[in-house]
Amino acid sequence: MASSVKKLTKEIVKKYGNYLSGKMSSLTEVYEEFPSGNRKLKMPSVSIITEGKATFDPETSGAYVASSSDISGEPALKVIKYVIGQYEVPLQIDFWCRNKEERSQIYAEFVDAMTGQDITAEPQIGVILALTEYHNAFCHYDLGGYSFDDDETSSQRKEWRVKIDVVATCKAIVERTQSVILETEMQTEITDKPFTE
Repeated sequence: MASSVKKLTKEIVKKYGNYLSGKMSSLTEVYEEFPSGNRKLKMPSVSIITEGKATFDPETSGAYVASSSDISGEPALKVIKYVIGQYEVPLQIDFWCRNKEERSQIYAEFVDAMTGQDITAEPQIGVILALTEYHNAFCHYDLGGYSFDDDETSSQRKEWRVKIDVVATCKAIVERTQSVILETEMQTEITDKPFTE
């Protein structure tokens, strides 16, 4: 299950990075890791990393079937996907900018990207994206908080950063290949006699 979670977190980061780069025209680069101190960053840019451990909340009423599909050439086998709970993956989003004005503009673009997914509904902070590499499950990305990290070092390096906490939530899915009963034999006899022991 550990490799499945690692694959999931990688997909969550990649999908969110693609979404932000498509919605935020000012971004020049998306980094799927925290940049090292000596790396020359293209700005404005964003880095997306997992922050801490993913948590798992099991399905309290037990696993349930999300979908099933046939296996070609194997009529007695099906691939069944079960929802066994929910994952919560904390993300740290860092926008790297050249000055405070650019940082303000980037943050405003980010808020627009997080609220403008469905123009027919009331605005809310968060987006829902399909994870195509993880069973096409839907993942909710919700804003947790933000801070403008201003200090002497960032001023000397001409890097102005906004750090944003986002929580990604999606269903925990396992896939199993299982045998199914195609036909059953049952013989019945119709009689007009009442049942007796």
